Amino acid sequence: MSVARVLSPLRLAAPEKNGQTSGRTSMTEGLATPLRSVLTCGGCSRRYDDASHRPKFLSCFHTACLSCLRKDFSGGKVKCPSCTCVTEVKSADSLPDNTQLCTILLNMSSLNLHEAGTSTPARDTCPAHAARINFWCDTCRMPLCRDCTVLAHREAHGHKVRDHDQAVAVLRAEVRSSVGEARTLLQETRRLRHDQRKYLLRQLDAARAYEKQLKSELKTLDSDKKEDSRGLDRIETDSEQETSLISLQEMAQRAGSVVSRLSRDLATAKAVLADSFLSLGKLHRSQDDLDAIDIKSTASGPARGCVDRRSQSLAGHYSSRRLAHNGRAGKVAALRPALSLEAAAPTIQPLPRVYLDLSIEGIQQTARLVIELRPDMAPRLCENFTLLCTGSRGFGYRGSQVFRCLPGWWLQGGDFQNNDGEGGRAALGDEELISAETTDLEPRPGAVEMLCMSTNEQGRLMVGSQFFIHVKKYSYTHVFGYVIDGLDLVDKMTQLGDSAHVYRPSKTITIADSGLLAA
Repeated sequence: MSVARVLSPLRLAAPEKNGQTSGRTSMTEGLATPLRSVLTCGGCSRRYDDASHRPKFLSCFHTACLSCLRKDFSGGKVKCPSCTCVTEVKSADSLPDNTQLCTILLNMSSLNLHEAGTSTPARDTCPAHAARINFWCDTCRMPLCRDCTVLAHREAHGHKVRDHDQAVAVLRAEVRSSVGEARTLLQETRRLRHDQRKYLLRQLDAARAYEKQLKSELKTLDSDKKEDSRGLDRIETDSEQETSLISLQEMAQRAGSVVSRLSRDLATAKAVLADSFLSLGKLHRSQDDLDAIDIKSTASGPARGCVDRRSQSLAGHYSSRRLAHNGRAGKVAALRPALSLEAAAPTIQPLPRVYLDLSIEGIQQTARLVIELRPDMAPRLCENFTLLCTGSRGFGYRGSQVFRCLPGWWLQGGDFQNNDGEGGRAALGDEELISAETTDLEPRPGAVEMLCMSTNEQGRLMVGSQFFIHVKKYSYTHVFGYVIDGLDLVDKMTQLGDSAHVYRPSKTITIADSGLLAA
């Protein structure tokens, strides 16, 4: 049953040919302001209907009308008019409908949701039989008269018919419950925004202090450079005073060795300073991003889980930034003794790599993902992940399933006990969970992050075996490695997530094999 067919007897205002509305009363007139804003599109500010302004859901959990989405559709992508997030879809018409708003529009005639002081509209009459509407069909979601219940909507044919007053009470309770839930989510998002602003201000203060420390270190490096230049000048002066060919040859060899060592030290200094200035630039830009933070309150259940998870990791992320700043300053301070004639060139150790072979239901071939770990930044997380990949403790990832996929965002797996996000344990030590290490690795696509499952008595976050593989750049706090091969396959697997079943994959994805690659 279409929304337009049901709304036809509801006496909604319709525009005339000259652009003015007709004399019929609009059902949205007199509605409370919060409900009137819910029933209108945020892009064009027009009321939703069953035609060109049908409400559609986006991947960011916002709602917009079909007309606005058709205008913004380009190249298989559509942009949300509320938060400008991009949703990949074949066409704007294939997006899912907002069934909650459709239900509210269907029941608009029977709900008592008008402003205080306005009169309650009289009951409508059936357009087919010209009889008063006294009943409501829960199966067809439409108002009925007595003749409709006898002719087309019989309970013997599976239709559930309610009395008019009972249907009004039930629908009113549903609307009130939805509005209360939206208000609760709005309060949570406001609190999170306030906490995030405080965190960014503290981060900006730390960045300014770090900038002062870098300037002092740079001054020290400049003074060391002047001393090295004076040493080379002395060698050149000595060479001019010597007249023996043998002595001149020895001095030339000494000068060449000095130049080669200084070249290596200069390359090392440039790498360290480039990394420091890159991080400093990111921290400076965080102040400019404060005005762009706009968390909307129309998100659904999965978004609330992301809000809770983000708020739990704020404190640990800030402390990790402070530790990372001190660590970079230590690198610069340790660089001064390396600028000497006797310093040796630094050695680079290869990073360990593990693999995960993923098999999809109905496809014979397996997809191999190669993950490069960073034990220099998170040694405990990398060791725990390696033990689970090899299965050396008698349990691990082999045979477990990927139990959640958010299209275009991430895969979640690692629950080898229940395969539903409620199980899993760590392989490092004898405890079920281990404390999480907060890293400062770059949040680029392909980041592998452990899932925080609880906190201990000291308030530290604890992890087990569940992990995320991200395909989109975002802010992470427990990254310990990156996918260096197979990230395009991960992006395709995320599209199997079914929003109607808590984003469980529509086809079974199994970790057929896993292990450690030889260096």
